[in-house]
Amino acid sequence: MAGNDDVQAKGRELKGLIGDVFNGALALPEFQRDFVWRPAAVKLLLCSIAKDWPIGSFMIWERPDIDLAVKRLDVQRLDEAKPKGEVSFLLDGQQRLTGIIYAFNHDSSDVKYIMKDVVAYLTSEPEGDIEDHIEHRTSKQYGKSLGTVRARAKADVALIEELSDERRFSSWRENYYDHHGITTLEAKEKLDLDGRRAERLPGLKHYYVPIVQLQPGLSLEAVARIFETTNKTGVKLNTVDLMIARLFPHDFFLRDEWEEACRKIDSEWKYRYGNTLDAEDVLRILAYWHSGGSGVTRDRILKLKPDSVKADWERAVAAFGVALEFLRDELGVVQESLLPARLLILPLAVALDVAGSGNPSLALQNAGLVAALKRWFWKMIIEETFARSTNTRAIGQAKELVALVEQGNYAGAFVAQDRITDKAKTDLQDRLLDEKGSDGLLEAATQALVVSRGGKDWDAGRRGLEQRGGRLQRHHIVPDKAKEAKSWTRRNCIANLTPQSEESNLALGNRLPSEIEASGSDLLGPHLCDFGEFGKIGVQGFESFAKRRSEALAEVLLELAYGRSE
Repeated sequence: MAGNDDVQAKGRELKGLIGDVFNGALALPEFQRDFVWRPAAVKLLLCSIAKDWPIGSFMIWERPDIDLAVKRLDVQRLDEAKPKGEVSFLLDGQQRLTGIIYAFNHDSSDVKYIMKDVVAYLTSEPEGDIEDHIEHRTSKQYGKSLGTVRARAKADVALIEELSDERRFSSWRENYYDHHGITTLEAKEKLDLDGRRAERLPGLKHYYVPIVQLQPGLSLEAVARIFETTNKTGVKLNTVDLMIARLFPHDFFLRDEWEEACRKIDSEWKYRYGNTLDAEDVLRILAYWHSGGSGVTRDRILKLKPDSVKADWERAVAAFGVALEFLRDELGVVQESLLPARLLILPLAVALDVAGSGNPSLALQNAGLVAALKRWFWKMIIEETFARSTNTRAIGQAKELVALVEQGNYAGAFVAQDRITDKAKTDLQDRLLDEKGSDGLLEAATQALVVSRGGKDWDAGRRGLEQRGGRLQRHHIVPDKAKEAKSWTRRNCIANLTPQSEESNLALGNRLPSEIEASGSDLLGPHLCDFGEFGKIGVQGFESFAKRRSEALAEVLLELAYGRSE
């Protein structure tokens, strides 16, 4: 982590920062977001600058030792040529500095920032409110009547750029004098526009901003931590964004590679995660391999050598894709909401890669391994291994699965029938009946369980849920707003939840199963539902239903985790 010597506080003249942007000495790293501030926000910023009020500090990483892709600020007419010499990176202050450049260089944006009633403001007693005078105009609005300095001086309107630049203010001032008939030296000295501008708009002449300056030798991880600690907007530096910038100078375009990987995952493994897939999962696999299984944290990812990423990217994508295929086909995880924990993917991907000797698809042809990995998955759910999804646990499980693959004895792997005790059943039932419904790990897994057992919609076509991947929602069997269930406190317990397609969930609405002709049909078996006298005896019937379903779910889950070997 960074020490005091790595971070320094300095003051810089605002116009000097703007000059650095235009000469290429100050730029953005590729991971920075685009400019999003609205003109109204820029106006308030300019009001503070004009009055020499604080606008916060800027954070600059001074000529870092790490190669990063350079991204220019969103400024028109900015010289795109590569700068001579080393580049410093603006980490915090992009929105403010871009808005300031728009105002201080009027041809850098289609939005023009002006001050109206300039002389009236400078000479009024008492002094007026600066916010009533600074405005923004579109190029079209501006050009119609204020396109020349003479026209602006006549209207007592000035560009912010004219008020901040000595030469341009002098030209505006002389045009104002000329148009308004102020010709004598005595009249000009009495009006004293230069002195009044310095007094009432001090920040437009000279404005100094505090700079938090990070030294060149800091690591990406240290910079990210510093940025997240001090950034006022709460925006975090995404690991993938940092790696995009890290790899760009090495001719590896991570954003493009990831888009291609998603297309491959969709076409070859037909895993429909949509836009919820994350390149960090693949980078985590690479970090595991290249750290010798010692770390998959962001710091480890950011330390990956570009050549290593380029060499093993395709292999990691393949391991990731086959892990998703296994989760989908064998465990019913057909969409991200049914994945109990993202870090479950790492151990599976690593183990399948080893089992297939770099071709993970071959590993799925080994029935013994597939059965062992399924038991491992349910064991993780029962034992809440990933309830706190730490990287350390993921690494530990990856090593355990790799050891299993290397030993090759799958028949007895993870079989532990002595754990299917009355206490284990009772504990699991309590989790399934928890009225707070706060066990996200178990909830996602039980939803996937229903899909893997061939669960179907109860309405809207009665189709298999595995065909509706990407559209499944959790459905309250006893609906949350059903009149008969108002006083039932366990409406949100896992035992009262089952997956349905978005279409069916909407169609079922607040109806009880007894009202939708699902009760007693062959649709209920895969959902492990037994309604009995459900819906006829009120809350007592709901409690009885939930207890029976929790017992059925617990029995199946424990058997899957610790059952007989094949």
